[in-house]
Amino acid sequence: MIQKEHVEFALENIDKDEVSKYTDIQTIVSRGSRSICGDCPFMPLYNVLHDIEPVAGDMGCSIRTAPDPLNAVNTGFALGGAISTACGFPGKGIAVIGDFGLAHSGIVGLINAVSCGFDILVIILQNEIAAMTGGQETPDLHDVVRALVPDTTVIDIDRSIRSKGPDKTQDILRNLIQQKQKIKGVSVIYIEGKCTLY
Repeated sequence: MIQKEHVEFALENIDKDEVSKYTDIQTIVSRGSRSICGDCPFMPLYNVLHDIEPVAGDMGCSIRTAPDPLNAVNTGFALGGAISTACGFPGKGIAVIGDFGLAHSGIVGLINAVSCGFDILVIILQNEIAAMTGGQETPDLHDVVRALVPDTTVIDIDRSIRSKGPDKTQDILRNLIQQKQKIKGVSVIYIEGKCTLY
């Protein structure tokens, strides 16, 4: 998170070719892990993924579900890398990627998965926000994804939670994931939800 001091330091040094002040590099060990927001609309999905292995998570919000108690994703590599990572899993790999990660570079992994005929289930979390980097808007790639992957299912998770409740929504997601895991080739579940931070 950018702090006031960071901005002030940048402005004070804007005309310099080099800055000698050392910046502490944050690690999970040094600062501790940060969990997902408790009111995240994608929580029913993360609860389902807790019982499935392996799951590749992207460097967006889903990577925050890796530690206890959720343990929803098992590995993460880079922003946009979840799809390519899951292509290497045995059986039908599962990747969880946000819409920002998809637009950043994940779409290349999806194109590769389709063109190479991988067995993979891609779960795209569409919240229209880059929540980890300040709330920037993200492009809508629904039409691109549908053109690439005919087996695309779209779920409005906010509507499902309002009408059916979180437990029933969780059951719906579990059944859908199990169904998609039985289908050969590339499958996509687009889950639309509103980020509660922005």
